[in-house]
Amino acid sequence: MSRVAAAPGRTRPALLESTEVCRFTSGSTGSPSCIEFSGSAVRNAARSWREATGLEAGERVLCFAGLFNGLAFNTSLLPSFLAGASLWVPSGLPSSGHVARFLKQVRPTRLTGFPALYESLLRRELPIPELAELPGSLSSAAPLRPEVAQNLRERHGLAISNYYGVAEAGPLTYDPVPGLGRGLGRPVPGVEFRFVGEDAVGEIRVRSGSMGSRYLNAPGVLESRLDEDGFYRTGDEGRLVDGRLHLSGRSAKAINIGGRKIDPTEIREVLNGDSEAESVVFAVSKRNGDPMLVAVVAGPDTLSPDGLRQRCRERLAPYKVPEQVLLARELPRTSLGKPCLSAVRELFAAATRQDS
Repeated sequence: MSRVAAAPGRTRPALLESTEVCRFTSGSTGSPSCIEFSGSAVRNAARSWREATGLEAGERVLCFAGLFNGLAFNTSLLPSFLAGASLWVPSGLPSSGHVARFLKQVRPTRLTGFPALYESLLRRELPIPELAELPGSLSSAAPLRPEVAQNLRERHGLAISNYYGVAEAGPLTYDPVPGLGRGLGRPVPGVEFRFVGEDAVGEIRVRSGSMGSRYLNAPGVLESRLDEDGFYRTGDEGRLVDGRLHLSGRSAKAINIGGRKIDPTEIREVLNGDSEAESVVFAVSKRNGDPMLVAVVAGPDTLSPDGLRQRCRERLAPYKVPEQVLLARELPRTSLGKPCLSAVRELFAAATRQDS
């Protein structure tokens, strides 16, 4: 962590004595939080990932994720140092041509990147023979769409592993043999899962040896998210199927419309159909102040707002049908490839102002 002076008029927070590393969360669902990690937590994350993935000395890791992000920090930077592997972290946007040049130059044994990288490779018309030679590749931060993974496997022979991790608890799962319908992998060493719900399905809680100590800029908040046994409440929902983690949605993002709690994941699944579209569902205020459920959808030109609302009426309760649906060419995204809710809200607001 850089040693910088506090801003004028502000008191610089004091670090815990055990803190050796601080990392910020992405802030895609709120303000970024600065997580303090002890040295043992950082080392445990690297050791568990190396053991789970079998990373060995002499391997070549090509990483297109920023080192500030857990995808790179926990799965590429520290494990590479620990194993004695070589690490390349190219600068610039991971366009298909940029990635292809580094694949040819480095001949990596492992490729790490966000879903946008793999989507870019799929759009490239020229062949990329180096992809078929890759022993392993990793995607995370946002779920890689199944059709992207399948098409890359069919066109280029590339098998991509998803993994599940949260900033506060480090890398949590991995599957060395990726495949459609296999979920996000098995727990890595030192990780325990707990599911609070019915029939082993519910809110995901985790405990690991690589957990953060607290938020430097929000004392007490991280601690409040731990249950009585020290398991972190992730806000995600899911279950283990044959030992592999499958996500089903977010438990902490219910939308309240007239006192009724609505899970946006359920509505997105209907709007998206068979993965032909991507959507964001949220609430806005009407002129009278009442909340209104709306959606922004990016997908094929054949979609229409009326058709999407009719699809929802056929499959959902009336109060779960968005009152307005906006079609967009593409959804604004964060640097991690996730839909940026604040930017989507601005897009919706701008479009509705023009229509009024």
